[in-house]
Amino acid sequence: MRRIVLLWALVVPLVALCSHSRGFVLRGVIAGGDTGTAELSYRLPSGDDTSITAAIRAGGFTLTGTVPEPELVRLSIRSGGAMSYSLYIENTDISVHLVWDDEARTVVQGSASDAVYQRLLPQQRAFFGHAREYDEAHAKAVTTRDTAAMHRADSLWAGQLQQWTDTIRAAITAQPRNYAALYFVQWLLFHPPHYDTLMSLYGALAPEVRAGPSAREFMDGAARYRRTSAGQPAPEVAGTDTSGGHIQLSALRGEVVLLDFWASYCSRCRQENPEVRALYDRYHESGFDIVSVSLDYDRMAWIHAIQKDGMIWHNSCELRGGSAASAALYDVQELPRNWLIGRDGRIIAHDLSLPELAERLRVLCGK
Repeated sequence: MRRIVLLWALVVPLVALCSHSRGFVLRGVIAGGDTGTAELSYRLPSGDDTSITAAIRAGGFTLTGTVPEPELVRLSIRSGGAMSYSLYIENTDISVHLVWDDEARTVVQGSASDAVYQRLLPQQRAFFGHAREYDEAHAKAVTTRDTAAMHRADSLWAGQLQQWTDTIRAAITAQPRNYAALYFVQWLLFHPPHYDTLMSLYGALAPEVRAGPSAREFMDGAARYRRTSAGQPAPEVAGTDTSGGHIQLSALRGEVVLLDFWASYCSRCRQENPEVRALYDRYHESGFDIVSVSLDYDRMAWIHAIQKDGMIWHNSCELRGGSAASAALYDVQELPRNWLIGRDGRIIAHDLSLPELAERLRVLCGK
């Protein structure tokens, strides 16, 4: 999928990031806001969320508290109007100089984690910008049935993902005790590289970073990703088809199965369906089948899309949108998503592009 090139020139003082007994002191100055309130929401050492507020006087304010580990928070300012700013706080003295309505000119000092966060944030935004460009290029290639263009888009995306992964790795190598690096590793779960690559990034972080609440949240997400990664037994999917009949993924053991998550309102899903139909027609007699799980709410919209797109394979829908049990089981948070499952019931690959799927089927189904 995608990524970004960067020369890592980050030099941040190696500051102890563990819990400071007296907590944090955040002193702020606002250019363009003399009076009002400053509010900060964060996590207590107990794990509970809290919020603190301080009055702004003569353009300044002070907020104090204690966090269990360096944490990304949102600082909200109300002074005639409203503005907010994201920064990392940790248990030390931190200063922030805000410029009203000009986030780019805000300066934070005293937080080593924030220095890394602010340095990498533009790279992450560029990465997701490339993701949108990839989606558009891929969708156009599907619409025009331009296989070469699909290959080019997929190749560019793979390069961008590798480059962004290398950027995060460089940040961890330079400063393994920095919690902001974990934040960017967590975001990779939305567009994950290979599971082993993801875990190698996490494993390079210092032990104290891997011992806190953010690390536990990451591991929960990684466990969900691992459950549906290549080599794992495909979790069972059971549902009801358009006629009320029962569908069960395990009933197709012995065949190569594409488990496809889609919806009638997903334009890219609909664009790809004719190509998927062509692959189904070519390989079905050789042991290829499809189970399409819709995340629709509207039964008639679901059925109409099936009929219009010629989806003559197994179709299931709980009519619960993204809260469907099958979507939760496979941690589906965006569409389309797919998993290719082997004859032994184990996952071969996931999120395959159409050219990748065609090549896999050529090998697996012998045509």
